Amino acid sequence: MPLGQEQLREPNRCRSSSRGGAAAPEPYKRHLSTTSNSQTPNSTMAKTKELSKDTRNKIVDLHQAGKTESAIGKQLGVKKSTVGAIIRKWKTYKTTDNLPRSGAPRKISPRGVKMITRTVSKNPRTTRGDLVNDLQRAGTKVTKATISNTLRRQGLKSCSARRVPLLQPVHVRVRLKFAREHLDDPEEDWENVICRLFMTAQVHCAETLRLFSIRVYNNERTLDPLGTLIT
Repeated sequence: MPLGQEQLREPNRCRSSSRGGAAAPEPYKRHLSTTSNSQTPNSTMAKTKELSKDTRNKIVDLHQAGKTESAIGKQLGVKKSTVGAIIRKWKTYKTTDNLPRSGAPRKISPRGVKMITRTVSKNPRTTRGDLVNDLQRAGTKVTKATISNTLRRQGLKSCSARRVPLLQPVHVRVRLKFAREHLDDPEEDWENVICRLFMTAQVHCAETLRLFSIRVYNNERTLDPLGTLIT
């Protein structure tokens, strides 16, 4: 056969061999494999079921009876290491109950707790959002719920400020008139001035708002709705 015809037939022979179902080369087998290395079984073991309170008490009773850890483990079907841990716990704490866990660490450091407690004590109108921003500027990112829980543990509870009625135009005129009349009064005269306070209360009856009398410097006076002093 001439050399030129043999070279022309070589590609055809390669194609026919692949069509006939011949095995793919080794590098292609790795790519065509359906199982991956990531699908290996989990090597970590799940937490086993803890022993009941009765079983733990039996371990302590058998230990007090003079039996060894191996004998107790064989009798109750418990590992020797588990028996030893329960006995050591009983010797240290005199109990077989579950001890309180430490839990997750606090998000706010003790120094941060003192800071927000001091801030709220000085200014009770401080909001949770303000405290969140203060801690975030200090490098600690917390939520409003964390702020509430921290303040509650410090004995500080949230509250809403009392709503007071706004001054009416007539009140503004009366107060401005009083200020102008007493602008040049000496300081000694202001010692006997009754501070005008409007105290409102929600009354569940016909009158919703009621003006209360106030007592200043042991002298009882009453303010009318216009804010003038009744003698």
